[in-house]
Amino acid sequence: MNYRRHGTYSAIGIAALFVGFAPMATADGKPAAMPDTGRLGQQWWQLAMSLPAAGHPLLDDSGKLCMVGQHGSTWFLNTSAGPLGEPAHTTCTIPEGMPIFFPLYAIICNPFPGETIQDNIAICKEAADAADILRLVIDGKVRNDLIQRRVRRSPFPVTLPDENLFGYPAGIFDSVHDGYFALIPPMALGTHIIRARGGTSVDGFGFDIRYRVHIVKPTRHVPLP
Repeated sequence: MNYRRHGTYSAIGIAALFVGFAPMATADGKPAAMPDTGRLGQQWWQLAMSLPAAGHPLLDDSGKLCMVGQHGSTWFLNTSAGPLGEPAHTTCTIPEGMPIFFPLYAIICNPFPGETIQDNIAICKEAADAADILRLVIDGKVRNDLIQRRVRRSPFPVTLPDENLFGYPAGIFDSVHDGYFALIPPMALGTHIIRARGGTSVDGFGFDIRYRVHIVKPTRHVPLP
């Protein structure tokens, strides 16, 4: 994993308030109106940082924990960091009708003593500016049009439990974030392959993952034991 000062974790290996809507295309290329806001990235981080390191879905390459913490109307996929060109393979089952949201290169910054939010906005921006590798392929088709830079420069709270991913003391902290995320419209029933890469050519580090996504109809009734 690539932990950096200020809690930056770029290209993570480690919804629904929508401020606005932006025109996008569906996974088959048709026009669609989808939520597009830095708040989705904020919510992704709030979920990721609220869970203890033990059993954290961001540390699970298999996808067995991809349902942990999911709630609301957008599905937050987890990612895995490492050398580019060595993709992680993960599988996840997702209910029909949900947009899918995940980072390709994401940074969160938390002020240390003596620093301001403005300092951390600049730190996050500098780190995000370094990304020069961004590629998204869905079912064999390049869909970089679904990648957007999402920024949350207004401070938002994150809750860190004991023994969290960052090794910080437990508590509630102000954060800002920056980076590149993909927002995929609801996909058709069945199995889809998503390949995503994001990182920097300078150090060859980033996020490289192949998702096998199963889109299913929710079961109407819980079977009795």
